[in-house]
Amino acid sequence: MNNFPNNKVIQNKGCWALLNIAVDKENKIEIRNLKGIEPIIKSMNNFPNNQDIQEKGCWALWNIALDNENKIEIRNLKGIEPIIKAMNNFPNNEDIQKQGCWALSNIALDKENKIEIRNLKGIEPIIKSINNFPNNQNIQYWGCGALLNIALDKENKIEIRNLKGIEPIIKSMNNFPNNQDIQEKGCGALLNIIKHDHACPIICADKEKFYQKFLNLCFLNNFEIRSGHPLS
Repeated sequence: MNNFPNNKVIQNKGCWALLNIAVDKENKIEIRNLKGIEPIIKSMNNFPNNQDIQEKGCWALWNIALDNENKIEIRNLKGIEPIIKAMNNFPNNEDIQKQGCWALSNIALDKENKIEIRNLKGIEPIIKSINNFPNNQNIQYWGCGALLNIALDKENKIEIRNLKGIEPIIKSMNNFPNNQDIQEKGCGALLNIIKHDHACPIICADKEKFYQKFLNLCFLNNFEIRSGHPLS
């Protein structure tokens, strides 16, 4: 990938290979140690109009970002921006939207990355993706999951509200009442958004009743809020 930066076939296959290799925990570390994250990001930047490379690049960064140090490395290498650009450039590509939400969901588990995503205007494409693909359960799940993690930052709670990002979470939960994974992520996202935000009457006239309703729903269904510990 480093030797042939302008060969789109090699770049596509390289991203594809690394996303599969990165499924292994130790391989994620090895890819970082071998400076293998940067060529993925460069590939996405060099071929912004190639949908295959954009999808594979987002997918590869998702797998790699499951390692905590890799989340930081991706930010340091300015790897968050090409994910957001891919989502903005291909709003009708379901695979890119899914992989983009997926990648941002994992990357946003890092505190500084939550801020970086907001600064790069990365919250809006997640919300648009949830709105544009209401019947795609994967996008609904990962979109709500991304907002769950991003909403742990105080300013992001406000940004999500300002971008009208609360309604699509509620719609997703209403559209898939029997999908426990979507219900879990939706509950977690809403709880994170309203917690410590005293300017959230847009959700419910009585915020405390709303909070208790979703708190009860989570516990009654034995949902485990795996990301971000919103109930602490």
